[in-house]
Amino acid sequence: MLDTVLLEKPVTVSVEEDFGHGRIEKRTCYAYGELGHIEHRGEWRGLATIIRVEAEVYNKTSGESTKDQRYYISNLPPDAKVLNQRIRKHWAVENNLHWTLDVEFGEDKSRKRAGNAAENHNIILRMAMTMLANDMPKNVSKKTKRLKAALDFKYREKLWIF
Repeated sequence: MLDTVLLEKPVTVSVEEDFGHGRIEKRTCYAYGELGHIEHRGEWRGLATIIRVEAEVYNKTSGESTKDQRYYISNLPPDAKVLNQRIRKHWAVENNLHWTLDVEFGEDKSRKRAGNAAENHNIILRMAMTMLANDMPKNVSKKTKRLKAALDFKYREKLWIF
């Protein structure tokens, strides 16, 4: 399917460049909206666009460059500029969530591997993170709230009541 898409001409193309964290990143987004040739298209309810993002990253410190291609499907119109921004925002949210789970809860150090243990543990961590984030006052760190929850039964009980 992807080879077929590449034979088509994208409806729109958008290029974004970011400079920061010691690197230069260029993301080129191609939005393909002519999808009549795709087999089994009807099985993808609402499919409107196939997206290809090419990312080139130059690391200023090492002088090395990397290139990457990612593909997405969407029910949004083929507007490469909008899609490029939305994809970027999505990954920012994902990366922030992962960072929080790792820093606040040490998720990357977890050795849970058997069966569904890792997935179940991740769900519990996300629930705990949400409870701590929703608790007032907002200006108290999650670390402080976690310690208080470990030591104070009443506070722990308060967190569970949504």
